[in-house]
Amino acid sequence: MNIVKALRKKAGLQQKELAYMVDVSRPTVSEWENNKKDPSGERLKKLAQVFGVDELVILGVVPPDVGKQKDTPADRPPGLNDFLIELLVNSPDDRRQAILDFLKLPEEQAQRVIGYLAATKETAAAAPSDPPSGRPE
Repeated sequence: MNIVKALRKKAGLQQKELAYMVDVSRPTVSEWENNKKDPSGERLKKLAQVFGVDELVILGVVPPDVGKQKDTPADRPPGLNDFLIELLVNSPDDRRQAILDFLKLPEEQAQRVIGYLAATKETAAAAPSDPPSGRPE
């Protein structure tokens, strides 16, 4: 079930009630619940306030039981949530989904992906570049 729908039902709210609380139309809430649109900006903040969770819960990055509002792990740098939210909200759909999928990986798999990306970056940096004109020198 979609997180917005699950949180709405848990709060005992109708779509129209939630829509009123976050200042959107009922069809917009329906689009969020059917994964046709993601809430962003001010609406994302309002949803988090209404449900008492972190914005990252609404975006599906952390589970609701972990993401109680103001529950920020001590080892998380200040401003990281804002950065992640900005990144997710402003990314194209395919990139956003890749970021969300990565964030949900178990630690061992995440470390493999990070290692792969680091190796790819090193390989790209070491590769000779083509002459700008495309003609042999």
